[in-house]
Amino acid sequence: MFENLSIFITVGAVAAFMALVYAAGVIRYIANDRIGILEKLWSVRGSIEEGLIALNGEAGFQPRVLRGGFHFFLPFQYRVHKAPLVTILQGQIGYVFARDGIPLAPTQTLGSNLAADNFQDVEEF
Repeated sequence: MFENLSIFITVGAVAAFMALVYAAGVIRYIANDRIGILEKLWSVRGSIEEGLIALNGEAGFQPRVLRGGFHFFLPFQYRVHKAPLVTILQGQIGYVFARDGIPLAPTQTLGSNLAADNFQDVEEF
């Protein structure tokens, strides 16, 4: 009888630990056909003063995008927003609409991504 009780206590403790890990957001899994947009919920540097992306480690949306796989975070610090992975086939054209960054000149219709290394460097774009 006591053997069954110890098994139930062990299973309950493991289940409680796994529920706490899930609730704290320590481990997140992103499928390979999706990306994760990282949002820092709190930071000792405070919140961003202007713009949409926190470039200096402040709380807010981070410039880093998470690829597929397992990712590990500090407890209760990050929220991961999952979105579909967009793939533009060879020979096709993709349009990127930016909501943050340096404004275009009044005579400029389209922006350049030369300094951003084909959109690989969020901070430069």
